[in-house]
Amino acid sequence: MKAFLIDLLGTDNVLTTPDGMREYREDYTEAEPGEPDLVCMPENAEQVQKIVVRANELKVPVTPRVYGTNVGGLTIPSNGGLVLDMTRMNRVLEVNVDDMYAVIEPGVTQQTAYRTKTIEDTSTTISSGSSSMWSPPSIISTPSEISSTARKS
Repeated sequence: MKAFLIDLLGTDNVLTTPDGMREYREDYTEAEPGEPDLVCMPENAEQVQKIVVRANELKVPVTPRVYGTNVGGLTIPSNGGLVLDMTRMNRVLEVNVDDMYAVIEPGVTQQTAYRTKTIEDTSTTISSGSSSMWSPPSIISTPSEISSTARKS
């Protein structure tokens, strides 16, 4: 797997030493650290696809990760394997102002999204710099509201 990754991504984008992989052992949880066998940093979807196909052929577990800010332990490699660091995939691919959505790669931060211009290349951004971003509408209900609604139906 190591030779395949180096051939695909270059030596600078494949980490193999314990010191190089140290930050990939844990996230923001108190969960036990894991030990990845390799860490790689693809820059596009085609590379991710090739890596996942090859890992599947070799039965190598893959743990995707972006910035390690997960609070559920989901980015900690539990069985060794490969950590797929997606931070280099940080482009905003499309912004549709009329339909209020954006197509982004997994490494896009909120700060990057806020600074992105629209497709029409106007000065309108996804957000005016406030803490709001587009998201689907949601309904927030308390347990008492849910039970009173259920009793009415």
